[in-house]
Amino acid sequence: MSQSYANKAFIDMAMSQFLSYNNSAVTISVNRFLSTRSEADYNSMLTALNAAQDNLTQIYPPMAGASRTSHKLRFLVTSDDGTVVADSSKSNNTFANYNSKSINENHHSRPEMLVALLSNSGVGYSERYSSSVSANLVYLASRIGTSTSVNDGTIRLSIVKA
Repeated sequence: MSQSYANKAFIDMAMSQFLSYNNSAVTISVNRFLSTRSEADYNSMLTALNAAQDNLTQIYPPMAGASRTSHKLRFLVTSDDGTVVADSSKSNNTFANYNSKSINENHHSRPEMLVALLSNSGVGYSERYSSSVSANLVYLASRIGTSTSVNDGTIRLSIVKA
């Protein structure tokens, strides 16, 4: 029997694995890029994000065989104003596209993003339909910054809800 992994407990665990993969390479590289906004740091960040996504698709059976642009497991990083820095469901993740704000539309108003930005915990969760990928998804967003007044950006994971 198939088991549904798309729930709050699973996405919490997946986010923890994602952020801590390879000695926290994702967390370190995202923070570095958001502070420097340099092309070299963008490329390092994207490499770390892709490696962490690949790791999750290998260790969780429902994600097995999912390509990076698959919508089974998706990551998205935004800057402090909601500009999409990287989105694994898109094939246009480049520094130039980030600068021109053409990777994806601004994500500041998404429910899980708003909760992450405005709550003391810095974490937002939602289950909803995504028009970007035409599927029901479970989302978990985590604020990058120490408080509601210190927001450097947001990292969000989403998983297709079975």
